[in-house]
Amino acid sequence: MFKKLLIAVVILAVIGVIASGNKGTAPASSNVPPVAPKILTIQDVASQNNLSIGQLDKVYRLDLKYKNSDGSYMVINFQSVKAMKQFKDFNNIIYIDNVLPLKETREMFDKTGFFVVYDENGKDSSDVNVTTGRSDSGGTGIVLYNDKVDLTKCKYLSFGPVDGASSQQILFQIQ
Repeated sequence: MFKKLLIAVVILAVIGVIASGNKGTAPASSNVPPVAPKILTIQDVASQNNLSIGQLDKVYRLDLKYKNSDGSYMVINFQSVKAMKQFKDFNNIIYIDNVLPLKETREMFDKTGFFVVYDENGKDSSDVNVTTGRSDSGGTGIVLYNDKVDLTKCKYLSFGPVDGASSQQILFQIQ
């Protein structure tokens, strides 16, 4: 009797395993291509990160709690934001032409200014180094670089802290 009961249990177990099969999983030979990440516009990145879209050749005042050593408010005025494969001793950088004097620009970065870069899928990074120098237009050239990352692949750049901007940052498209 025990032997018949044991055989019946084993048969039921085998039938249960066979009947359950491979339900709920895709076949191993599925040819479904992976979904490519969405390419975002500047409006998409601004909306997702609560940023204001900036305009070139416009003066922006930084957060009012930061002032230059002469007591004036800190401002920026970017003329261009562009990716460059090579600039002087730097490779794969973002170059910003700012009309402000070099001294004021350096003071701003010493006290408060920061950048965040975004790729075309909206992935962000604040791991950028900043250096400044005299630009060809007589203002200040700002160079963003990272020895480990090709910044020319970035599509958008935010700068802060800007008075009155969403999240105190303005977003620019990199040319």
